[in-house]
Amino acid sequence: MESKRKIIIAISVFLVLALLCLFLFMFLNRNSVYEDDAPVFQVSQILLFSSAGITDNSEYGLLEYLDIHHFTDIAIFIDNTIYTQELTPRNTIRELSIYNINISATSTVGEKFLSYKNPFLHGRFAYLPPSGDVINFNVVTDPDDLSIDYNLPTFAADSSNPISLGYLNLGVVQNHNILGRVRYVFHDGSILRAVDVGLDDLRATVSFRIRIVNELGEEFFSDIVITEIAGNSALFSGNYIRDISPR
Repeated sequence: MESKRKIIIAISVFLVLALLCLFLFMFLNRNSVYEDDAPVFQVSQILLFSSAGITDNSEYGLLEYLDIHHFTDIAIFIDNTIYTQELTPRNTIRELSIYNINISATSTVGEKFLSYKNPFLHGRFAYLPPSGDVINFNVVTDPDDLSIDYNLPTFAADSSNPISLGYLNLGVVQNHNILGRVRYVFHDGSILRAVDVGLDDLRATVSFRIRIVNELGEEFFSDIVITEIAGNSALFSGNYIRDISPR
């Protein structure tokens, strides 16, 4: 009888330990799933600045032969602190590229393309060379290094600076003569109204894919779609600013 009781106690202890081990396994596994599901990189904010620029082709700057361009600066902020607040090989960027670039517009006015833009030139018109099908960034560990040429596609490995892009619609109006028609010209979106360019001439949707490779060789992708790249009628008062927060 005593032996039978010991066996029952032993079985009971075994079952209790087994249940404890099961609960511990489920708890640890649940935490692991949560961490794996947390995004390592996430687009947290997109800032747009839309305006216009002028190229005066006349010999003495007399406003006789103006090319007028529309542009939108794009700053994309990447959050790498959701998975962990610390900088680790998993949330440190080794490679960054933009590809699958597509511009959809109903108007054929101007030459439209997306390119990298020096972040220190945001907010003003600057001619950008077409980037082609892919924009490959130079990933740097110290973005404050004075030797870095920010005229070339550049991004910080710790995601401390935004992805800097520029959308251009060159030659919305070409060789336009406004000499004598206006007293002065502002180099901003108000010039578009002065030459009878409307939003329908500028409407476009820009889309592309961001590819990130971390220090572990893992790949991450994010598809970006920006509708109404020219914004709204605020553009004709000088500029249009838009804050897109996907989260």
